Amino acid sequence: MGAGMPLSLPAVCQSAQFDFWYAQSGKAGMVVQQLCDAFNASQSADRVQCIGQNGYESNLRQLIAAWRAHRAPALAEIYDVGTNDMLLSDATVPYADLAREFGNGDVSASYLPAIRHYYGDKRGELYSAPFAVSTIVLYTNDVLLRRAGIAQPPQTWEQFLRDAARLKAAGIGCPAVIDIDPWQMLEQPGAVAGEPIASLRNGAGGLNARLVFASGRHPELMNALLNGYRRGEIVEATETRVGRQSQAFASGECAMSIGSTYAWGIVQQMGRIQASISLLPNFSGVPRHSTVIGGSSLWIMKGFDRDTYRAIAKFLDFINQPVNQMKLAGQTGFLLRTTETVAAWRASAAHGNPRLRHLEVALTSLDQPTSDFSHGARLGFFTQIRMAWQLEAQRAFAGQKSMADALVSAQEQGNRLLERFQRMYAKP
Repeated sequence: MGAGMPLSLPAVCQSAQFDFWYAQSGKAGMVVQQLCDAFNASQSADRVQCIGQNGYESNLRQLIAAWRAHRAPALAEIYDVGTNDMLLSDATVPYADLAREFGNGDVSASYLPAIRHYYGDKRGELYSAPFAVSTIVLYTNDVLLRRAGIAQPPQTWEQFLRDAARLKAAGIGCPAVIDIDPWQMLEQPGAVAGEPIASLRNGAGGLNARLVFASGRHPELMNALLNGYRRGEIVEATETRVGRQSQAFASGECAMSIGSTYAWGIVQQMGRIQASISLLPNFSGVPRHSTVIGGSSLWIMKGFDRDTYRAIAKFLDFINQPVNQMKLAGQTGFLLRTTETVAAWRASAAHGNPRLRHLEVALTSLDQPTSDFSHGARLGFFTQIRMAWQLEAQRAFAGQKSMADALVSAQEQGNRLLERFQRMYAKP
């Protein structure tokens, strides 16, 4: 996990104030700020100053620049794909060590297994504090599916494509909306099918991992979606009236959508449709595995005094209280994080709250059997790899090249990035 907390114990604890840079914006950003204000109001000894950075990529870029200039915040929200970069940066204090140091015990064991395994080491010891956690689900418009004579949401990709054709035949202008996004179209279908996107357990086995997604079932799925797109049965998100996937579904324009559980908050906020949530489709005849979590975690930066770390530990304990986890989940579509909070939710009146309907489906999805590829990717320059995949897939959808050529090109570009990352971090 690391060297732990290299801090000496002072005779008297002092009050502390620290900066927390969060990445959420919009409604989610408002909820994060409310949690910060509630923490400050709950006690007078310590204070957190929460500063929004307007997006995951922006926050990571600004954190790197601030760290190099010795102006980094004490706590920062970093999205899932930045995990490997943070781990290798030697700039952070492990969350599990911080919690033990300040009397919070073994916090790692309190988290849901899928979450703990994503943000932890081989023993499940957490590097960072999971926060805005999500996974992927299928959304369907009950009214539009009934109009097409479809009794239940599709469970397989094959049925998903057949249902999209039936919806189009029934006069639905947007049968299924997709975002050409690797988290949705590459990483999650691979995890559910138990297939790798990279060698060495999706990079967990070492820096010499290389991408392998240009073979296997991934090209099959992407070609099927491309053919559906050409027939007008699949609509790309930018081509909808509102130009965004979640809003296109939540407004009633599109009958089916594959997206993050976070989108359930948008469906609830707009309140226009009767919608169902179900598991992500899988390939017919292929055993189902767990989906991968997405979202973000909170990283504790090195270079601060003991009182600051004590205050951070107190803040992280505060936002993990069941009432605060349920507040975030109910107003945003993010997930509950700890087993205690899940148990409290299931035993409470909130279990029947429609705003939290996404939780049961997400928990079922994450509770499926796992494989070596169920805990996400540990790949360097993963943001750039995702961008390469997205650009090449968009070119295929635009008719500029075949899907096979696009995926081979994306894989080759990604592997060059991995080779560069390996040279940067390989031990001499």
